[in-house]
Amino acid sequence: MDQAQSVVATFNALPASFPLSVSSAGTGTGTITSTPAGINCGTDCLQSFAPGTSVTLTATPANSSTFTGWGGACSGTGTCTVTMSQARNVTAGFSSLAPPPASYQLTIDDRGTGLGTVTSTPAGINCGDDCIQSFAAGSSVQLTAKPAAGSVFAGWGGACSGTGTCTVTMSQARTVTVQFEPTNQFLILWTRARGSSIHTRLRTYDDGRLAQAAVFRSGGRERIACVSVSRAVKAGTTRMRCVLTGAARAARRKGAVRVDLATTFTPTGGSQRTVIRRVTVPRSTPGYTG
Repeated sequence: MDQAQSVVATFNALPASFPLSVSSAGTGTGTITSTPAGINCGTDCLQSFAPGTSVTLTATPANSSTFTGWGGACSGTGTCTVTMSQARNVTAGFSSLAPPPASYQLTIDDRGTGLGTVTSTPAGINCGDDCIQSFAAGSSVQLTAKPAAGSVFAGWGGACSGTGTCTVTMSQARTVTVQFEPTNQFLILWTRARGSSIHTRLRTYDDGRLAQAAVFRSGGRERIACVSVSRAVKAGTTRMRCVLTGAARAARRKGAVRVDLATTFTPTGGSQRTVIRRVTVPRSTPGYTG
C-alpha cells in the first residue's frame, strides 16, 4: 500500500444445470438408466442435472447380450457414478452373445459286464446299437433300462443315479452311465476273521443261494477250514458266517492261519459263480479255547 489501490471482483453465475449424455457401443444391445431418474437410454439418452448432483448409471444388457464396460466419464464394469460439475458423456458397451445351440448331445455309457438295452422317450436312443443322439435344447428325455436274459439292471450314473426312472433335461450335453450285471454277479464288500468264525458282507443282484467253504494247508496237506450251510438270499446286501473247524482252531493256536475262502452264489434259474478270497485268521489269544 504505497498508494491508493482499486480491486474489482468478478462473479459468474453457475448454469442452472449440466447435460449428461449417454450412448451405447458394441455389437449387443441394452438399456442404461439413472438415479435420480432422467436417463432411460434406449429412448432418453440426454438429460440435464443440477450442478453438484451425483448421478448413478445402471447398464442392463438384453437377453442376447452382455455388458462389457463403461467408457467416457466412467470406466470398468462396476457402478458408474458421475458428479455433475460440468457436462458429462458416458458410453456403455454391450456385446452380442452367441445364440444357444438348437440341440445337445446325449451319450449312454455302458459300464457293466452284463447285457441290456437303453431306450429313450422321445425316440432316438436304442443302446446297444445307437448310444449317442442329439435332442432339442430344453427338451426332457426319459431313459428306460431293460436287462437281457441272464443279466440284471444295477443302476444309473453320470447325469442320473439310483435304479428308478432316469429323466434328463437337455440344457447342456449330457452323459448317462448304465450298469448291467450278470445275475450270478455278486460283490464282496468285506471279509473279516473274528474269533472262531470268518464273517463276510456281500451284495447280490438277484435272488438265489449262497454257500461258503474254506481250506488251509497244514502239515503239507490241505485241510477244511470252515463250511457254511447253503442258504437262500434275496437280491441286496447280506452277511455270511463260516465257523472254523477244530483243525483250523487248533492251527491258529500255534500262529496265524491263511485260509482260502470260496463264496459261491447260485441265482434262481441261473448258473453259479464262485469267488475265492484269501483271509488271514490271526493267532488266538493264549488260553483261548475257541
